[in-house]
Order: sequence, then structure tokens, then C-alpha cells
Amino acid sequence: MNATTSPAAAGAETSAGRLQREIMTRYPDNFMLYADLFAMGCLLHLQGQHKAGLKLIDQVRRALPATGHKTYFVDLLEALPGNELRFAGEIQAHAEVNDLLELAQRQQAAPRYTARPAQAGLAKVTEVRTRGVQFNCPHCSTRIDGWQADPRGRDDKCDRCHQQFYIAPDATVIFD
Repeated sequence: MNATTSPAAAGAETSAGRLQREIMTRYPDNFMLYADLFAMGCLLHLQGQHKAGLKLIDQVRRALPATGHKTYFVDLLEALPGNELRFAGEIQAHAEVNDLLELAQRQQAAPRYTARPAQAGLAKVTEVRTRGVQFNCPHCSTRIDGWQADPRGRDDKCDRCHQQFYIAPDATVIFD
């Protein structure tokens, strides 16, 4: 990237496809490990966890020989902001990792609530926790839990009746 090229323009030229091919060639038995690690680094970076995301991506870089890759990785990291989803897709990680990336993309596209200014004298809550996600099987009504993320838009299978079902992307979320 030269002084007149913006990071966004560099992103259009830079691809994680070269990294995908290099890892596949050098480490075919551990390809998915490195692909998942890189994709999770992209996900963390997308979610604002830049330091953690770059640390995971750097672990992938360290697995490759130092010669011939330094400039490529510099270009890749410069182009990363705004290209996290594209790069993660190009690396071809496991479907479960790609599902997390799709969920992050949907969450980014969802309308955000506008925060109101804090009222004087009121204490501020800075963390909200949930105890997990649960719903009933549409076939046998067995309670299904254990989800630690939003399951909407995903398929699942009941452990009791072994029937598959689809969780609607617009399913209502109820906070108890």
C-alpha cells in the first residue's frame, strides 16, 4: 500500500485467499485449526476486541515461514477494518465459526437503541447477564436449553424426540 492508497482501497485488493491456500499447502492436517483461529480473530476484531483479534491472527502468521509473507500480512492487517467478514469467509473456516460470523453480521445490521443521557444521581448498570437461552421443541414440547448465543435463524434437533426444527429469525425473545 502506498501513501495515496486508502486502507479501504487496499482491502479491495487484499484477500485472505492467499493465506487460505498457503495454510492448506503447508498444514493440510491442521488447516481447519488455523482457518478457525484466523476467522475467530476476524470476528473479535469486528466486535471491537481489536487486541484479542489481532493476537489470534498473529498466531496464524507465526505458523508460516517468515520469508515471503511479511508484506502480505502487513497489507492484510491494514485492510482488516471493514473487511473482517470477507476475510473470514475467504479462509473457509468451520461452518460453526461461520455461523458466529453471520450472527455478528446480523447483530451489526440490527437497529441500535439510542442511549439517553444518564439522570443525575442515578447509578449506572454497565453489564447485563442472562442465564442462557431456552425454548420448547415444537414437536414434543421438551425444554431445550444450553444455547449461549442467539439461536434465531438456526436449525436444531430435539434430544428427546430426535426431530429437527427451525428457529425463526424473527422469534420473540422474552426476558424472564
